[in-house]
Amino acid sequence: MRSTYTYRLLIALCIGIFSMAGSPRAGAQNVEASVNTQDIGAAVSEKKPVFFLDVRQPNEYAEGHIDNAVLIPLGDLERRYVELPKDKEIVVYCHSGGRSAMAVQLLRQKGFKNLVNLEGGYSAWVKNNGKK
Repeated sequence: MRSTYTYRLLIALCIGIFSMAGSPRAGAQNVEASVNTQDIGAAVSEKKPVFFLDVRQPNEYAEGHIDNAVLIPLGDLERRYVELPKDKEIVVYCHSGGRSAMAVQLLRQKGFKNLVNLEGGYSAWVKNNGKK
């Protein structure tokens, strides 16, 4: 009896996954553009117009941040997004990428187009660029 229930559950999960995969909008809201730290480091060294948005908490920012990054904690972003430039690429980051993915999604809903999430967040930046 238990194995029949397990098989039914697995079949139901598979049907759900396959039906979502066929939908053109399946998961579209959860997929965000991202960029790795090497690419951003290269853009910065080439002096390309990049705006860094740090969505961590003030204590995290105080412990270290990317040079010239602007701090707007994720919880404040809904009311402060008007402070962001629409004419530059905005690289959003947090500690590891979770909060920044939510920030990118929020900003897309507000009409921002040139957004990327920094893969691995600030911790990856420190690891790959040797700064803190």
